[in-house]
Amino acid sequence: MTIASAPLGTPSHYYQSLYNRGNAALTISSIVSDKADWTGITSFPVGPPTVVSAGSYANYDVRFLPSTIGTSSAVITFNSDATSGTNTVVCVGTAIAATRVVVLSG
Repeated sequence: MTIASAPLGTPSHYYQSLYNRGNAALTISSIVSDKADWTGITSFPVGPPTVVSAGSYANYDVRFLPSTIGTSSAVITFNSDATSGTNTVVCVGTAIAATRVVVLSG
């Protein structure tokens, strides 16, 4: 998943869907990131644990909160009871300098 540019220190949210292709319910026990800039990763309407019925979708939110200017990548891991093991998504985002506006009067 590639994220558009985000201003330094400003959180950007990206909503994605996870599809259960199996023939049994899937329980997602946690969603974690290997990098601190990628936080607030939750499924909704409720956070983990989340049960996804066979053939159904669950939505999740990835928050990119850049702490340094430049490109950042992270591996998001979905821990679950899937027989295939854990599943991962690679996220890439770019932090840009925040723009400040100064208005002079007088």
